[in-house]
Amino acid sequence: MIQLKCIRWLPQLTWDGFAVTGVRQEPSNGGKQRIGILRLGGLGDFVLFMPALKAILHDYPVDTYDRYLITDRNGTSLVQMIEDVDKITVFEINGSRFIHNQIYRAKVLRTIRKLNLDILIDAALIRRIEGNDAIVRASGAKAIGFREQQDQYCERRYGNYAYQRLVDDHRWSTHEAFRYFHLTGQSDPSTFNILPTIELPCRPDTQNMFLIFPGAKFPERRWPPTRFAEVARFTHRETGWIPIAVGAPSDSESIDAMIDASSDLPWKHAKGKTIEDLCNLIASAQMVITNDSGPMHLAPALQVPTIAVVPGAEFTAYPNYPVDHPYLHIVHQEDTTCFDCKWNCIKKMKKKASAPCLVSISETEVCAMVAPLIKY
Repeated sequence: MIQLKCIRWLPQLTWDGFAVTGVRQEPSNGGKQRIGILRLGGLGDFVLFMPALKAILHDYPVDTYDRYLITDRNGTSLVQMIEDVDKITVFEINGSRFIHNQIYRAKVLRTIRKLNLDILIDAALIRRIEGNDAIVRASGAKAIGFREQQDQYCERRYGNYAYQRLVDDHRWSTHEAFRYFHLTGQSDPSTFNILPTIELPCRPDTQNMFLIFPGAKFPERRWPPTRFAEVARFTHRETGWIPIAVGAPSDSESIDAMIDASSDLPWKHAKGKTIEDLCNLIASAQMVITNDSGPMHLAPALQVPTIAVVPGAEFTAYPNYPVDHPYLHIVHQEDTTCFDCKWNCIKKMKKKASAPCLVSISETEVCAMVAPLIKY
C-alpha cells in the first residue's frame, strides 16, 4: 500500500528528469567551486534561517566559492538587508508556481542544472518530492539536507539518493533557528548566535506609533481581534501613540473586526507593498503587538520591542527562543503541560478557529506585558 502511494510520483519524476536532459552546464569561474543554498518558505522561516545563512557564507568565502541563494520573494528581499551578501547570486523562485505550473517548473529545474553546482545545502523546512527534493535532484550537486521524518516514506525511497549527507532532523524538539545550526557543519553550538538581526541601510526615525498585526496565515494562530482592540485601547490611553493596523490582504477580516471593536481610536492603515516597506515601518514603531506569525520574528530582528500572543502547539520549535531575547516578549497560556502537541489538540477544537490555548489568554495578561515596555 505504501509503495503504491509513492507510484503516483513517477510521472512527476519522469517529467523532472526529462526537463534537465541535455542541459549544458556553465563552466566554473576561475576554478572556483560553486555552492548553492536552498531556502524556500514563509517570512518568519527565512528570518530564523538568517543566522545559519551568515555562518554558511562565512564558511564558504567568496574568494574560493561562487555562491548562489535559491529562494523566494521573501528571501530575496531579506537577504539584501543582511551583511556579507554583496557577492552572492540570488535566484528567486515562485514556490506555488513551481509546484503547479509544469512549464515554469521545467524552466526552473533547467536553470538549476545549468548552474553546475558542486555543493547544495538544502535548508527546506520539510522535504518534499515535488518541492525541494526536485531541485536537489536537478542540481546534480553533492547535497546536504535534513533526514526525512518517519511519515515521509516516499522522500526516503526517491529522494535520499540525491543527498550526500543527511543531518538528523530535530524538528519539534528544538527551536527552528538552532535546528539550522546542524546544517552549517560547525561542531560547537556555543559559537552559534541563534538570534537573527537585520540592519537597515538607513534606519528611519522612531515615531509615536505602535503596530498591531491581528492576522496570521492559519486561523488556529489568530488571537481574537476584539482582544487586540482592547490592548490597542490600553496602549493608546497610556502613551498617546497612534495605533497602526498592519496585515496582508488575507488579514482584512481580522483587521476590520479589531477596528470596529475600537472605533474610538485614531486608527491608521499601513501603506506599502514590499518587505522593505514593512521593515521600514516596523523599524519606525515604538512597539509591535502580533500573533504567532512572521512579524513576531521580523520585528525583534529589527530591534523593536515586540509582544507576541502565541499558542502552544509548536512552542519549542518557533515562539519560545531558547535564549533570552532582548526584544521579544511572548504571552502564552500559563499551563504548558499540553504544549508541543503539533496541532493534535487534546481539547475540542473547532475547524478554522483559534486554538483553545490561545483563546484562554486574556487581554489583561497582554496589557500587563505592554505596561513595563512603555517608555514615558
